[in-house]
Amino acid sequence: MTTIDNKILTSAIETYRHYAGQPTLSDIESCRQDSNDEILHLTPYFSTMDLVKLEDLTYTRSFTYSLKNHQLLFTSNVTPINKNIVRRLASPDSQYLAIVTKETKGEQHLHYVQIWHDEHLIFGYKINDSKISPHGKILPKNDYGSFFEWSPDSRRLIFTAEEKRKPLKSYFTAEKLDDIGEPASIYRENWGEQMELFETSVVCIFDIDTKQVKLIENQPKDLYFGQCTWTTNPDEIILVAFRIEPYQLGIIFCENRSTALFKCNWRNHEWIQLTEFDQLCRLYPRHLPKKDNEFIYLQSDVYHAHVQCLYGSIPLRCYSSDGRYLLLPSLCGSRNVLYIYDFIEQKIISLDSPLGVNTSMIGLAVFGHYVAVNIVDCRTPFRLYVFDLRILNKKDKDTNDWHLIVEHEFKKEEKNKIEWNLDRFFPDNESIPVESIYVHVHDTQSKRPLMVLIHGGPNSTVTLNYYIGVVAYISLGFDMLIVNYRGSVGFGQASIDKLLGNISKIDVQDCHEAICRCLEYTEPSRPVVLIGGSHAGVIIGRLIGEYPNEYTVAILRNPVTDLLHTYLTSDIPDWALAQSVNGQFDFETGRNRLADTSLVTYLIERSSIRLIDQIKTPVLLQLGKKDKRVPCSIGLRYYECLKANKIPTKLYIYDSNHALSETSCASDCFVNTVLFIHEHLKLSS
Repeated sequence: MTTIDNKILTSAIETYRHYAGQPTLSDIESCRQDSNDEILHLTPYFSTMDLVKLEDLTYTRSFTYSLKNHQLLFTSNVTPINKNIVRRLASPDSQYLAIVTKETKGEQHLHYVQIWHDEHLIFGYKINDSKISPHGKILPKNDYGSFFEWSPDSRRLIFTAEEKRKPLKSYFTAEKLDDIGEPASIYRENWGEQMELFETSVVCIFDIDTKQVKLIENQPKDLYFGQCTWTTNPDEIILVAFRIEPYQLGIIFCENRSTALFKCNWRNHEWIQLTEFDQLCRLYPRHLPKKDNEFIYLQSDVYHAHVQCLYGSIPLRCYSSDGRYLLLPSLCGSRNVLYIYDFIEQKIISLDSPLGVNTSMIGLAVFGHYVAVNIVDCRTPFRLYVFDLRILNKKDKDTNDWHLIVEHEFKKEEKNKIEWNLDRFFPDNESIPVESIYVHVHDTQSKRPLMVLIHGGPNSTVTLNYYIGVVAYISLGFDMLIVNYRGSVGFGQASIDKLLGNISKIDVQDCHEAICRCLEYTEPSRPVVLIGGSHAGVIIGRLIGEYPNEYTVAILRNPVTDLLHTYLTSDIPDWALAQSVNGQFDFETGRNRLADTSLVTYLIERSSIRLIDQIKTPVLLQLGKKDKRVPCSIGLRYYECLKANKIPTKLYIYDSNHALSETSCASDCFVNTVLFIHEHLKLSS
């Protein structure tokens, strides 16, 4: 490497190390007020990266806050969460703590369950202990496919686990025929991308009073139970069931799978089906705390877009203790927003940020009559606020109604140099908007390259939030443009529906227009770098094919470049049909639509790989070999075609999945991206 190359590499490493080391607020373990309603006790989860061990880190800190004096009274030291912890959950009364840990001994993978009361371990067992444990491994946290929940009275813990299986033994080494378990080589279906561990589920319950863990019997066959909520009856729960037959598709980020709701009495082992498996997806049931047999859930249509115009996933602690208020996270354009439903007034109220519209609000939990909120923006990783819901209907609202518990602070000169602007326009003279976020440094006179971040999905959104990559790229000399094209969530159902059958057309048009508008308003002649993954491969692949002289470098991560290949190999083949031709996936015919030559032709025509001969732009590919959503082979074929055409290209393959989000992958991707851009832009520093 030259001296300049070494300087670029060193700068990329140190910049990423600095910003990756900043903590973000990821969740909240416990939150409560004292009996006099004067003191708050909150224990949030924070996340950061260890770039020495190349590991994700999670830790907790506890805060004690005086409502009367608006003053933080106590801050605890950091309590790291051991990476071997599979599950950890405090009970609603904060008296109990349930922990599931994993351990490897030789070829054995062991799981242990512990129940703590204050500082005392009151119960524990090894999961493969045949005398105590009626289940296999307890499933890790996943919003779609597992649950691990204390009852409201803190007396019982309900959870999902694998079915108990016989240890695997060879036909030829088992002492008795009864010792032979299911062959290790038999194929077991799972729920696809990032959910390979989720094959079967059984529902179990631990009872504090009896110190026993039991399997709830009579669980309906051929169903997978992935979500639940306790009712006001301590013996009953409401569950969400997915069908296992005829086969399983991916479900993570797919809120359009047919589901049914069940009610279960765990004491009597009685199961009642409340809804049919029809053309509706029902998720996130949450039972009202003061009403018998009343609960809310999110509902959307099966087929079509995987995410539709809904509220976001509803937090488990979403109700005020009196049952009057319900917390509803949502999106409004490029912002995370919060709404409160008032059951007495029967109206939805917008919970406005005390810091204005240039921020996003992430709801963490409701406790008592308070809501804990994380308020973020492009340069602030977290601000933990608490708001008293009883003053929602006050006529004259005041920012003093909000209580700031703790916030992250960069150095003033570092924080103030980052600015952002929103640009909204309406393509094709329609009422459906496109929005972009331009993140840049304050009052720069230099000609900085424009890096354009295009999200995947396509039914997702990049919101006003803190992203390590964005602030790090800006620190290294780039300005960022983030485009939320038609089909992004947060802009109404019409926007989502507009993209169905129109991918590689209007999404490409929207992104190109957003880029042109930004260049016109700023510096038209600067170089433009495109970066994105998944569905962004459809868009970026078309942009560098249709406009071969306008884009300087392209960075593609697990990109969809071949729609036919995606339809045949992805864990969500219905995605290719819905987005490409606005067609429905039929389980009876499945992927066997190849006799429909018009469909095959259309998928090929709309694939960005079809424009491979028009590409001049250097392309960096970053692929995860465990990717089930956009299998690695799709990107590999694209790489081979680029090489054959002598287009400057480089390929990195990681031992990861679609997200490439592990610390080891994300950090390596960042540095390799900077080096590749430097190589082809000839940046001086």
